[in-house]
Amino acid sequence: ISANLGAGYDVIDEDSSITSTYAGAPGAAFKTPGMDLEPWLARAGLGLSHTLPSGTEVSLRYDAEVRSDFTNQGASLKARWAF
Repeated sequence: ISANLGAGYDVIDEDSSITSTYAGAPGAAFKTPGMDLEPWLARAGLGLSHTLPSGTEVSLRYDAEVRSDFTNQGASLKARWAF
């Protein structure tokens, strides 16, 4: 079993945006504003790993990052074996 817990601060803390154009009209650019996120964030994760009798290691992991009005979650399943 593994776990992690942490906090972070976005020192740059700038608004994000994406500038886009269409392939047929490169002169008609437009900007899409990103989310206005708080600079403080919290991270947490939990994992479970098990080695099978054959030597294969199987692990399952869940991680989350949270800010105000924003939650990023991820899960993974991994199998590792020597050959």
